[in-house]
Amino acid sequence: MKYPQQTLLEKIKINDSEILNRMNLLSLGKEDFDLSLRNKAAIEDDVDTIVDEFYKKQTEFEEIAAIIGDHETAE
Repeated sequence: MKYPQQTLLEKIKINDSEILNRMNLLSLGKEDFDLSLRNKAAIEDDVDTIVDEFYKKQTEFEEIAAIIGDHETAE
């Protein structure tokens, strides 16, 4: 059986509206997005630390923490 090609975002049903909602929950705006694009190389060099800090920030919100689960599940 062949499955249609879908992006990860399509598979987990995250659309532009949901992305904006999550960015708002984390107090992230277009300027933050643009800044991340300009600093892509630096981000890639320290991605593990950035992901750990991002995870900590996400789990401050019950809505997001409920989706992710505990730290062991997320790893």
